[in-house]
Amino acid sequence: MTWRKPDRVFDGEFLELDLGDRKVELWHFGPGNTPVDTIVYDPLSSSAWTGNFLSNEHVSTMLLEGGPREYIDTLARAKNQLDIKRIVSGHGPMGQPLAFDHLIAYLWWLLREVDEAVRLGLTEVAAVEAITLDQRFLVSRLSPASRLNPLLRNFHRLNVLSTYQALWKERGLPTTIKAA
Repeated sequence: MTWRKPDRVFDGEFLELDLGDRKVELWHFGPGNTPVDTIVYDPLSSSAWTGNFLSNEHVSTMLLEGGPREYIDTLARAKNQLDIKRIVSGHGPMGQPLAFDHLIAYLWWLLREVDEAVRLGLTEVAAVEAITLDQRFLVSRLSPASRLNPLLRNFHRLNVLSTYQALWKERGLPTTIKAA
């Protein structure tokens, strides 16, 4: 085996890589978990390696560097463009295409809840405390994977904070928010 130095740059939406016996595609549909999330897609197996962009249908991700609005659009573009049958995420078990719908539903719900908190004048700390994770976004207590629920609740608290800050920024309000 010999080490091959990089000889191609991925600086756009799409790049096809010929691995010799198989071609894979790199896709960037827009910001998600981070501004530069990239999906590695294998058309032959309809498998997508998604990193932290998308997990399985039971786990919602963290909003690390943005709000949910752009993430929803990015998820929809990826779902509509690629024929994904299997999701290999950065963490946890493999997922199914239903993971797109689960995360989109969560992000829409989150956006509506946080928008209501902002309109009511709640501080970011009060919003984090008030907006608890809806039961439909938790793993069933009958599933062995239900042990992930404390982690999901903590991800959610971070997501409320990120969404709150994104909404303030969208509205041109000061980005330094007092946590009264």
